[in-house]
Amino acid sequence: GALCAASGGFAPLSIKGPLRGGKATIDAGDSSQLLTGLLIALPLCPGDSELKVENAVSKGYLDLTIDTCAAFGVVVERDAEFSRFFIKGRQKYIPANFHVEGDWSGAAFLVVAAAIAGGEGGLAIRGLKADSSQPDRAILRAALLAGAAPRFEGDRLLVGRARLQAFEFDATDCPDLFPPLVALASACLGSSAIRGIHRLRGKESDRAASLKAAFDALGIPVSIEGDRMIVRGGGAEGGVVDACGDHRIAMAAAIAALGARNPVIIKGSECVSKSWPRFFEDLASVSR
Repeated sequence: GALCAASGGFAPLSIKGPLRGGKATIDAGDSSQLLTGLLIALPLCPGDSELKVENAVSKGYLDLTIDTCAAFGVVVERDAEFSRFFIKGRQKYIPANFHVEGDWSGAAFLVVAAAIAGGEGGLAIRGLKADSSQPDRAILRAALLAGAAPRFEGDRLLVGRARLQAFEFDATDCPDLFPPLVALASACLGSSAIRGIHRLRGKESDRAASLKAAFDALGIPVSIEGDRMIVRGGGAEGGVVDACGDHRIAMAAAIAALGARNPVIIKGSECVSKSWPRFFEDLASVSR
């Protein structure tokens, strides 16, 4: 029921409500974020809603959204295939105490940093939910494939330095893992393959092109073959990297620098403040 207009696809945006509910078909193949927004907003509409969803990706984030809505008294239902969502209208969000679990997207960089250059005794990461539905929890599977041995002991995730080997990994449902995965692959012996490049085009930069440019600059050959990124590892040489205004590119270059043979300079590194203002201070503690 809402009307939206943009200026050639860019801000300023003009939005006229209200949302009324109803039926709609959504192609969620590029991102789950539009669908997530609708799942949060539609319960407040005067009418019921049914969404038919095609090509749903990042399904873990959709379940996180549904679980969070439920924590505040709102019910969203879906089928087993994530192809249909049913939302009753005229619901109300009820205030509640809520624990925000740790962010696996950020923790992925620490997991890779510890696997590349962890100090004696490894690194202990607290605040993560071991059975989280966050898709980026898959960094544990990737690290295992590369030869690392992350493990939970109580509330701590322990990661130590490892002899890393080439791996293959499908990041279609966890595209934010591409930067730490490329950093991980840069330190592995052999050529690693990461699938899911089509999910990278709409990020803070053209993340596929930015990753290739950054790691090429560090002496790590990166090629794009269809929907796969091939990374020839062996350790970074060093060099100057342009972060392209993308916080995850800056972080990935910094992680790769831990194993570089020469200094690494990251231009525009201040962009990490978007998601992790103390990233460099925290990273410095990993290899002490």
